[in-house]
Amino acid sequence: MNYSIAFNHAWPNPFIERTTPSVLRRFQPLHHRWSIFLSLSALCQLVVAAPPTEQRTFENDRLGKVQFVVPVEWETYDRHHINFGTTVLSGKNRKAEEFEISFNDAERMQFKWASEAELREFVAWQMRQYLSQSVEGNAEIKVERGPNLVVYSTLTDKQPKPGEFKFVTLGAARTGDAVFLIYHLTNERQRVQKVVSAVAEAKRVPK
Repeated sequence: MNYSIAFNHAWPNPFIERTTPSVLRRFQPLHHRWSIFLSLSALCQLVVAAPPTEQRTFENDRLGKVQFVVPVEWETYDRHHINFGTTVLSGKNRKAEEFEISFNDAERMQFKWASEAELREFVAWQMRQYLSQSVEGNAEIKVERGPNLVVYSTLTDKQPKPGEFKFVTLGAARTGDAVFLIYHLTNERQRVQKVVSAVAEAKRVPK
């Protein structure tokens, strides 16, 4: 599979061909009433501020049904890549972010990377095309562990043009024969964690 296909954007998606342009603090225990009050207050604020999520199930010809928990605001829908039968999830709300989560089996995607070390190598390799236009100049590789281990990296555009997103994130996960690839654009760094978590917690539905 060709992982270097570009499309019309400052941050091209290297994973899949696009058919349309777009795209606590840890508190130490304090043994008095104020600590309990403040902790409860902070917890309440987090609960109130947490965006609503929904459980969505998408089907792939090779992997079967895969279940995701995603923010409702994503308005997630699925489409199929024109080749390989890869299932691609995207969102209709593109004001704050654009993303694509693609998944298929490793054989069909010709995806040879399997271990954490290999996934780190893969993501670093893919991020190289963005380094020259990034603030960082090098890709910091991060890992999130869940049912799926996600390896990902985010870079910042040093001269974003009007209407283009500032942050680009690429990620990859592999559990058995299931491969997940992440492509994410946004101007709000905190949104990156949502898409990474959605992939880390994705589960195949038993047949």
